[in-house]
Amino acid sequence: MPIIGKQKINKLIRTYSNLLIPKSVKLRILFVFLIWLAFDISSFFGGNTHHNVLGSSNKNSDNVTTIIKPKTDNSKPLLSAFINKKPLNQHIFFEHPVYNQGSVSILTNQPNFKGIDFSPVKEAKKKKIVRTPIKKRKHGIRIMSSGRASAKQLASFLVKNNPDANYNTTLYLAKTYIQESNIEGVNHDIAFLQMCLETGFLKFDGAVDVRQNNFCGLGTVNHYTPGESFKTKQEGVQAHIQHLKGYASKDALVGKLVDNRFRFIKRGSAQFLNDLTGKWAADKQYGIKIKGLLKRLDSHLSN
Repeated sequence: MPIIGKQKINKLIRTYSNLLIPKSVKLRILFVFLIWLAFDISSFFGGNTHHNVLGSSNKNSDNVTTIIKPKTDNSKPLLSAFINKKPLNQHIFFEHPVYNQGSVSILTNQPNFKGIDFSPVKEAKKKKIVRTPIKKRKHGIRIMSSGRASAKQLASFLVKNNPDANYNTTLYLAKTYIQESNIEGVNHDIAFLQMCLETGFLKFDGAVDVRQNNFCGLGTVNHYTPGESFKTKQEGVQAHIQHLKGYASKDALVGKLVDNRFRFIKRGSAQFLNDLTGKWAADKQYGIKIKGLLKRLDSHLSN
């Protein structure tokens, strides 16, 4: 294979240069301008890449040599530009539509300039906001509240469900329940209806005998354990109210302690009627049964 000499190579270069570049000065200037314009258009429409720019500078610099208008989404105000092989030692002036309502100047040869990240900007994926529904806590009826039935209304309700009950005795119990409940802050409707559930509307057909004055099954486990006994009906009602308050509140008792089982209570563990289920009695429907009696009492009061 023949070796081409240096003179021959130079001759070839001059020949092809004369063919490509016009001899006229004006045509040469036009030729250079067209090449520059073609390069600039290609770099603007496709030759550039969206890059991250790190650092900032004074936009009033006298040595700004390049003006770039980036296509930036206004919803994502990133300080970025379209850069194509720009040297890092020159001033680049970015006209940005978001920042400072005008332009931002970046001086690439400043000491605080950290360089240009030529990796394309990755748009952050929009995370789906999952709104978990707020679980409504079923508070139910608070035990430490006020009842609304009168003594006569409570007595008539009990006698309606047990015609064999002595009305005067029932009325005395109703008055006592209202009195003791008011002292300790317990809802007397709940307390009285719990007594109706525990005693079967004063029928006492369970383990507890009527002579025990135990109106809420204190200490009763089964039919063979009758539970606590009290000297008087008032003392029995007082013990019942104290036991209810022990579950429903952490406040100290107002009256003298007569409930012998008060020390076994986890204070404040049953603030609502539904909370009595599994604590006062093992019956899973215990709270629901008392709530059902409350609805029946409301119906009785409305008649």
